[in-house]
Amino acid sequence: MLQRKDKIAVILLFIFLVLSSFAFDLLPGQFNVWYYGKRYNEVRVQNEIMVIPPSWRSKRTSHNFILWYPPERNSTFKGKEIKVDGFSILEERDTYVYADSIRGEQSISITSNYESGEKSVSYFMFLDTDLQKRESLNYQEAKRILATWR
Repeated sequence: MLQRKDKIAVILLFIFLVLSSFAFDLLPGQFNVWYYGKRYNEVRVQNEIMVIPPSWRSKRTSHNFILWYPPERNSTFKGKEIKVDGFSILEERDTYVYADSIRGEQSISITSNYESGEKSVSYFMFLDTDLQKRESLNYQEAKRILATWR
């Protein structure tokens, strides 16, 4: 038969195990938002990846994705999606949107893969509400276009 303090120890151990299972499930996500957020900008500069501006906010969209977005809607740089696995960063996707009266709305997404070091670019031009054109661009061409959007 268990004594009173043994029963308390068993109950406390059970509570610890339950709480720690939740903590270990949440820990990588909270760590990744903190670590791969603004404090990781120095690594982004070294890898020619757009940094997260100081005013941006984060939102964990799932266990493996973190979305960073600007507080104002008039920015050309619309968002940064960071893909993680556990405590490791896999890739980042930066999305830019620009509209003018001549070419309509255009969108460029640049995905930077940390494992391979490669960057892939998607470019869309929305000619009207139903039609869109996708052009293949390399990273240097995308940077050149983005420089004109500012």
